[in-house]
Amino acid sequence: MFNFYKINGYIYNKISNKNLFINQKYQEKILEEVYKESFQENYFSRSYCQYLCQKKLYKQNYIFLNFISFFIIKLILLFFKIFSKKIIKEEKVKVLYFGIEKTIPKEFLNYERKKLENHLFLTKKDIEYFKNDILKKSKKEYYFALKVLLKIAIYRYNIEKYSPEIFLVTSEYSWTSSILTEFCEKNKTLHINYMHGNKWYVIRDSFFKFHKCYVWDEYYAEIFCKLKAFEGQFEVIDYLDFIPQINIEIKELYNTYYLQIDETEDEVEQIIIILEKLRLKTGYKGKIRCHPVYTPQKIKNKIPKEMLDEEENIYHSIVKSNYLISKYSTVLYEAFVMKKGIVVIDDITKGIEKYNSLKELGWVSGYKPHLMLSEIIKEGSI
Repeated sequence: MFNFYKINGYIYNKISNKNLFINQKYQEKILEEVYKESFQENYFSRSYCQYLCQKKLYKQNYIFLNFISFFIIKLILLFFKIFSKKIIKEEKVKVLYFGIEKTIPKEFLNYERKKLENHLFLTKKDIEYFKNDILKKSKKEYYFALKVLLKIAIYRYNIEKYSPEIFLVTSEYSWTSSILTEFCEKNKTLHINYMHGNKWYVIRDSFFKFHKCYVWDEYYAEIFCKLKAFEGQFEVIDYLDFIPQINIEIKELYNTYYLQIDETEDEVEQIIIILEKLRLKTGYKGKIRCHPVYTPQKIKNKIPKEMLDEEENIYHSIVKSNYLISKYSTVLYEAFVMKKGIVVIDDITKGIEKYNSLKELGWVSGYKPHLMLSEIIKEGSI
């Protein structure tokens, strides 16, 4: 049976160089063009318009992607037409989830839940649905159709195996999401989305519609509505619900820098110097916390061992910090919600332009109380 990552991984890598900090006016122009030219109030149109926004925004080699996607679609449909067999059912699971477990809304924590499995299966009915309702309407955008087909096949596999009542996902960025909401309706299943990290104005996240979409702040719902997501789906939840009670003895505070996805080796060296200057200024030692997914080993190797923040629990790291410093980490929002430490936005290592760009795009931490790193340390002395 096909594996989602093996099929999609190579194609995704061809389009994965994505800038999330593109000028808002430029994005608004694309969004309005797509809306006026293509939008209709139905699930397919919402998915297709989201795809068109991403296509116009990222300008990757879609000719190549569509070419190879055409043949992959043919192979997948042929495979399941010839070799399709029944999935062995297991005990029913109420909630199948995809995403970060720590930010699952608390109302779902008492339900039996299981992580969604990335295996594929298609019934004859699914194949007909895909051909008639997706492929024919896709205007030869085969990469769009391929991603939808793969996701439908994943959902079908999990429906056949576990008979879930709810798919709980973090997929607002995916153009497949609205069509999958329709697919869930056809299979008498709910399709619910929940937040998993910071969001700002990026038309990658446009037009989507779930049965319900949980956000951490009304501010995020407003951003998504500007992106023409379906307005009636949003429900605000208290982020404090995700944060466990912290009962630890704090013997020492630190100035902690939280790395993101795009630091260079030179920037890490600069961060080390900044933290040393802050130590002399505040009396607190500096710590650097690597991103749990995106920090490569070559960056970790640049950080002195005594400066590595190795707290297993991120919330322990937050409560042990005097300054919490980052360019745009979700940790800054978490510290604000927890009322712990002093939030400091790094406008030095990438320059003030990155900060201005984020604030223009509606980054929430830029509008919450914070200090600028350049206010604390003069850039000329670094």
